[in-house]
Amino acid sequence: MKKVLAIILAALMLLGALSACAKSETEQPQQPEAPAANEPAEQPAEQPAEQPAADDNTAEIPTITYTNMSKEAKPNDDKVAAALSEYTSEKYGFNVRFQRTSNEQMALRFAETSGDIDDVITLQNTYFDFARTGALLDITEYVENSDVIKQNVPQELLDALYVDGKLYGIPTVKEMATGCGVVVRKADVEKYGWDLSKVKGWADLEPLLQDIVDDPDTDITIPFSGNWGVPLGDYQNVNYIVRPQSPWVTILDGENNYKVANVLETEYGKEFVTMMYDWKVKGFIPDNAYGSDWNTIYSNALANGTVGIIQWTGMPCGVQTAMEWYPNEGELVEVLFGDPVLTTYNLQVSVGAINAKTKNPDAAFRFLEMINSDTTARDFIDYGIENENYIRNADGRIELTDTDSYSRESWQVANVLIPTLRASEPADKVELYQAFNAKAQPALTYGFMPDFTAVDAENAAVNAVWKTYSEALYSGTANPADTLDMVIQEMKTAGSDKIVAEIQAQLDAWLANK
Repeated sequence: MKKVLAIILAALMLLGALSACAKSETEQPQQPEAPAANEPAEQPAEQPAEQPAADDNTAEIPTITYTNMSKEAKPNDDKVAAALSEYTSEKYGFNVRFQRTSNEQMALRFAETSGDIDDVITLQNTYFDFARTGALLDITEYVENSDVIKQNVPQELLDALYVDGKLYGIPTVKEMATGCGVVVRKADVEKYGWDLSKVKGWADLEPLLQDIVDDPDTDITIPFSGNWGVPLGDYQNVNYIVRPQSPWVTILDGENNYKVANVLETEYGKEFVTMMYDWKVKGFIPDNAYGSDWNTIYSNALANGTVGIIQWTGMPCGVQTAMEWYPNEGELVEVLFGDPVLTTYNLQVSVGAINAKTKNPDAAFRFLEMINSDTTARDFIDYGIENENYIRNADGRIELTDTDSYSRESWQVANVLIPTLRASEPADKVELYQAFNAKAQPALTYGFMPDFTAVDAENAAVNAVWKTYSEALYSGTANPADTLDMVIQEMKTAGSDKIVAEIQAQLDAWLANK
């Protein structure tokens, strides 16, 4: 019996010890004035030297990786991003990291599922493709609730980017319309007495070109120079809808019931390439025009007088001739053929979007708002660091001083009217853009962008044929009487009729629901 009592007593003593131990553990947190020396929760506070205050603050906010289509990274990209982050971390609650890539690499970047995922991307010409494949975040509700976007991006521009009722991107506000025309030197206008008010289209240029050719004292060696890489479209007659995916596809006007066609098979297309060949025979287009470098022409042609008439690129009058490639500011005259046209293609030239895989959608959208509204942020992104990459002149304008270590084109970022004006830009740049865009007439297919998925193989084959012959036809190098029918037949063999039928079906469906 004594043995049993001893065992019971021992058990009770053990339970008492365990109870005391448990009580001690539960009461310990109630005594913060005497925490254990090795308490894990207290470690950061005890080692401030390893975690500076600035790092503590920035580590708590997300980093937005911003990617755009630039040819190559610049040496100061990280330095500029760090300087920008000092501003954005305080005002917007995020840091910024820069990436640069190409259209060819963008699909691979969207496929990334780990590591450095791009959060915000400014796409070029690929918005609809990526929106339809689910690569982009649906920002419809974000935009509907954003006063910043509503104040800085016209609703009619946003409307054209909806895909199946959802919005996935913010178009870059710039020259939203596509123009068609030429630039000439004011000195030549005065010398030859040209009445530019009579120039309404390409055919009206012939008397001007003839004046140059007939002048024995002229220094002009290239009477006419066009951008041979794309068709010199007359937007009063035809509407190109899908460049560069299919530069040969066009839609005729409403009198033809919005008929999709190969531009080379239209009367306008045949007349145009025939006129180019005629100009070549008359000496208006030199032998070396085919394949000539467009940037070299811009840099030197009108400035040194070697070119008489050059194709106009579509920027608002007064803005184009103030660009750096035209050193003779105020000595050039632009001629626009009719009113500019607002096209879906021109909208998707530059579109800001958010990766559907972003882990920080709210911060990513704040970044989109920022690049469309905040001048301070845009000066960092577009120009770099003040007194390193640029200076401000007495008028507060930007003068670039080091573009080797950092530079970026404004149209490759977002709204071009947000950054501080550069010294080379006209003082009324904003007003010029606004007036130009206000004159724009919506294209026949504004808001429509075909899906080529069903005809990808045919599209690649036809475009290969187009690339082989188009520059020669549009520069007058090839005689259409000898080559046009052959080119059209090769395009048909490659599948052009199937592509036209597919786009026509999509267009008819779009019009029915418009």
